[in-house]
Amino acid sequence: MFTPVKKNYGYGWVIEENFGRKQIWHNGGIDGFHTTFNRWVDDNVCIAVFSNNDSAPVENIASGLAAIIFEKPYDVPVIKTPIDVDPKVFADYEGVYEIEEDDYRFVTSEDTALYSQRGTSVRFRLYPEAEDKFYFEHDHTVTLIFVRDGNDKVIRHVIHQRGEDNPAEKLEGEKAEKILAEKKAKEEVAEVDPEIFERYVGEYQLGPGFILTVRTRENRIFVQATGQQEAEIFPKSETDFFLKVVDAQITFEVDENGKATSLILHQGGQDMPAEKIK
Repeated sequence: MFTPVKKNYGYGWVIEENFGRKQIWHNGGIDGFHTTFNRWVDDNVCIAVFSNNDSAPVENIASGLAAIIFEKPYDVPVIKTPIDVDPKVFADYEGVYEIEEDDYRFVTSEDTALYSQRGTSVRFRLYPEAEDKFYFEHDHTVTLIFVRDGNDKVIRHVIHQRGEDNPAEKLEGEKAEKILAEKKAKEEVAEVDPEIFERYVGEYQLGPGFILTVRTRENRIFVQATGQQEAEIFPKSETDFFLKVVDAQITFEVDENGKATSLILHQGGQDMPAEKIK
């Protein structure tokens, strides 16, 4: 369970090195709640944070507590107020930043707002706090600083989080264009009659005590796993859907009337079937 299978993810656990120590952790949540469970197995340290506020930054709270234990730098939670900037400058920041191999951050702007999205995860808005420096909407202690060269061109960004600074180079040319094209292809939504979504509503058993619940609302379709938050899914075809909050896809298997009898969750290189039970 604690052996990385895909990048830093094992069988139900994230395996990382933080503060120079091996950390095994996972978070979770559902409407109104947010939790995280963290073990530093070689140091006999365990930190669990539970919150009855689903927007609480429990991961950073746990990390701050660990930093105190291990006598490392940490950031005190703060509430910041954005400064006024000319949205025209956002064009300087837009692009693809390589965090590590096959791991990218996409910085985009829309109207008068700037956004950050790591891979296919949730897109977060960035708010300006100083020249070329922004903070994240969900956690004001996490900042993103854009670095310019001698010609005033943005060449990288630096993420400051949990007391550490991590740089990522801005990609240019064919490599950046290829990555953006692949991202667009992954996120391209097919035009599907929303009435089809009703055929997939129900509960699907992925494992003992682990259910995927599919429901519809206002011509949209959502999925919610046991103990996790609800997420919208988007059609690639009439039976194939994808999530934007995580890198995962769902294929509905249907009978002769087009009604779902089961689904397959594609995630982390695995194809996991789930029978419809309700």
